[in-house]
Amino acid sequence: MQLASNKKIHKLAGNINIEKNINKIFDNNICEFLYELSDQILKNQDAKKYADLITFAFWIRKKNLFRIINKYDNNEIRLGYGLAFHITPANVALNFAYSFTFSLLAGNSNIIRVTNTKYKQNEIFFKIIEKIFNKKKFSNIKKSNLFIKYDYDEDITKFISSGCDCRVIWGSDKTVNEIKKIPTQTGCKELVFPDRYSLSLINLNNLSKLKKKDYAELAKKFYLDALMFDQNACSSPHLIIWFGKKDKNSYDKFWNCLNLAIKEGKYFIPNEKNMFDRYTKFCEFAAKRKEIKESINDKFAYRMILSKIPKDITIFRVGFGYFFEYFIKDLKEIRNNIGSKIQTLTYFGFNTSDLKNFIYKEKPHGIDRIVPVGQALEFSELWDGYDLIRNLSKIIDIR
Repeated sequence: MQLASNKKIHKLAGNINIEKNINKIFDNNICEFLYELSDQILKNQDAKKYADLITFAFWIRKKNLFRIINKYDNNEIRLGYGLAFHITPANVALNFAYSFTFSLLAGNSNIIRVTNTKYKQNEIFFKIIEKIFNKKKFSNIKKSNLFIKYDYDEDITKFISSGCDCRVIWGSDKTVNEIKKIPTQTGCKELVFPDRYSLSLINLNNLSKLKKKDYAELAKKFYLDALMFDQNACSSPHLIIWFGKKDKNSYDKFWNCLNLAIKEGKYFIPNEKNMFDRYTKFCEFAAKRKEIKESINDKFAYRMILSKIPKDITIFRVGFGYFFEYFIKDLKEIRNNIGSKIQTLTYFGFNTSDLKNFIYKEKPHGIDRIVPVGQALEFSELWDGYDLIRNLSKIIDIR
């Protein structure tokens, strides 16, 4: 494993010393490497300060990887494509680690472009992984994986793209479209993860049945979904859809508990710039958008109640504890008002059977994930409608 940075194309070529190893999916040596990586992160005292790093370590622990492995047919012969090139985003610290891990499990060698944004948890990750790669039993993995940092340079991206067998692009629509223009080998497999928008669906009828401590627990889960990354994660909710008859008492309890969770939490601490940006957007939306029915300026959470869901709902995003709200009495209204950019729907107060029936009946163009409130940020082998293991590997048909 190497970590290179800011090299022009002619210099970079000399720095890339990577073996293109192709493995079967869930190769034993790769799984052992991930088990050890998990163990070392969980034992690291500095790592314990970062919930996202600990979450990643739990996700790659043996028990969870066994759960993933058991979902796949052992009789299928699946191998990696070869060399995967990952362009990862700057807004979520450890996104690169998940992208790398899935591609590794799928049997690929990898070049991963890591953001230049300085995240302490990333530094801890690289210190730990470097030690593990120094072990002889993992030397083949070390030689076939490269983490690289560089300010955007089309020549470098073009050079790496010309030799890769699959390309994984995370980023804004603009970033994805720019990189897609850069040619690859004719048979290169490409996965793209552009801008997405997420929302939460809460059943008011069942909300009113909660006990006081349950309100606080629900609000804490919602807080973690939304504000662990200041609503920058594609799966963090910006719009809350309230279903059923409004009960002002239970509705107010939820917001009071959420404001308390924000006040006491460690992930979102409003600073002057956050507050100014939120207030500016607050005024802008209130002045320009006719869909704004009511504006509520809480100290910790800003809220705007909508009279209808606009067609361009995905631009209704600010972050830093800023939420839009809409009330419905029929789930059909969701189908009529969301597009293909909707990624995650978190929910409370619904049976999964009701949600499955909704999907089969209404067939919404958007929505790739439906998970309970509190699980928005839990990464999965199924993401944005892709089965990542199957899409990053190929099946060999032997008859």
